[in-house]
Amino acid sequence: MTTTCARRLRAAVVVGLAGASMVGGLGIAAAQTQPNACDLLTQRDAKKVLGKTVRRETNLAGTEASQCSYTGERDAKRVVGLGVGEFASADEAANAYTRARANAQFDGLKIENVRKLGDRAYYLPKTNNFERTIREKPLAIGELTMLDGQRVYTVYLAPPSKTKARDAIKLATR
Repeated sequence: MTTTCARRLRAAVVVGLAGASMVGGLGIAAAQTQPNACDLLTQRDAKKVLGKTVRRETNLAGTEASQCSYTGERDAKRVVGLGVGEFASADEAANAYTRARANAQFDGLKIENVRKLGDRAYYLPKTNNFERTIREKPLAIGELTMLDGQRVYTVYLAPPSKTKARDAIKLATR
């Protein structure tokens, strides 16, 4: 198994918030402490979502965002991750969310609105923001992004499932 996900996420200004589509110019306060994504989506939560024993794959934290991912202990094709960024204001968070959605649309990705989740949310049944291969075959990953006050959350999941992505984001925001 190889992954370039962590490298791409480190390069993103807001890690995991629609992946690399939100690179640059988000206006997050430079020294703002971000919530720890692994505290929000725990190993126990990941096991509930994937239905299998998991191991932590990434735990990235910074001043712009944090990101955490888990993979199936015996099935590397099962992945769930959370990226979260907290902004100085709800307006800044809304602007970042809107830019991420516009970038996904510009990239020609299918976008599905998600109702009754946070302030606004959308789902990408297949994202281009995370690159991962298993035995040299690309792994399909779905992505759910939610705006909730001053925070933007993104859950990514393989295999893609809107229902499981919604479950993951609800666990992370309880």
